[in-house]
Amino acid sequence: MKGGEKMNFNSRDPTWTNRSKAIVQNVILIFMEVSIMRAIKRGGYSPQVANNYVDPSKPVYSLSVELTEKFAYDEQNKRTDEIIGHSAWFTQEGLPPFEVKFIEEIKLPKYLSIVEFDNLMAVEVSYNVYFKADSINEVK
Repeated sequence: MKGGEKMNFNSRDPTWTNRSKAIVQNVILIFMEVSIMRAIKRGGYSPQVANNYVDPSKPVYSLSVELTEKFAYDEQNKRTDEIIGHSAWFTQEGLPPFEVKFIEEIKLPKYLSIVEFDNLMAVEVSYNVYFKADSINEVK
């Protein structure tokens, strides 16, 4: 096609319909792929996100000697006195220390004990990763 020429959108032209079908199919596939990626990113906490960061084949070490209380916030984003969970800090070779939230109060092992998480999950929010788990078990 030369500059200034109009494209022929004749639906009876078999080359145009085959080309247009292929373009539409590619656009649909790209749209579906983007939608799936957005759904994964917005899907909330999941074990898959946690496994992207914490390697289940390497030991995790407990850094905290006491739990930190997590409080609820009101509509004005002010902290209330309502405790909604607890958190502790952990590390793994190759990772910076990371915080894990627990809904129930747990018993922490000694400093630098090797632990395993029960149901470790994570969520990515605005370039941050937040972890939560049901509990931990000390590896003997």
